[in-house]
Formats: sequence, structure tokens, C-alpha cells
Amino acid sequence: MSSNPSSLRRGMALTTIMSAQLMLTMDFLIVLRALPKIRTELKFTPAGLSRVRNAFALAFGGLLLLAGRGDIFGPPLTSEPAEPSGPPNLKELS
Repeated sequence: MSSNPSSLRRGMALTTIMSAQLMLTMDFLIVLRALPKIRTELKFTPAGLSRVRNAFALAFGGLLLLAGRGDIFGPPLTSEPAEPSGPPNLKELS
């Protein structure tokens, strides 16, 4: 890996995204692995197990959406100037 700062930032971002995806997958695998034990100990029907999976996915998705609203308090305080958003104006580029 080169010592270019933008390359380092991209690598860190990729590592963060990959580890978040791994944690998400592991969470769902843990729930799926626990379903047979839930069925036997709590005597759930297949419809009840489907509700367990759906409830977990709904709660997880809701918390994920809530966590994604971190920008509700305004932009983060950084020392870098903000980049313009939206598509570039083609008249300015020519």
C-alpha cells in the first residue's frame, strides 16, 4: 500500500465497511443458529420462528436507520472545507 493519504483513507474506509458487513452477517447467523433451540425449548411453530427472524430483522433495521441519522445535529466539525454536493455544472467545466 502506498503512503498516499487518500489511499490510506480509502483503505481505512474499506476496512471499516468490511468489518461492519462481517458483524451484520455474524448477527444474523447467530439468530439463525439459535432457531432450532428456540423451537425446542419454547415450543415455537414454524410460523413463530418466522416471526422471530422477522422481529430481529425489523429491530436491527430500525436501529440501523436510527444510527444513520447522526447527521440530524448538523455537519461534523472538520478542518477541511466542505465539498460541493450535487452534479457538476457543465457550463462551469467548459
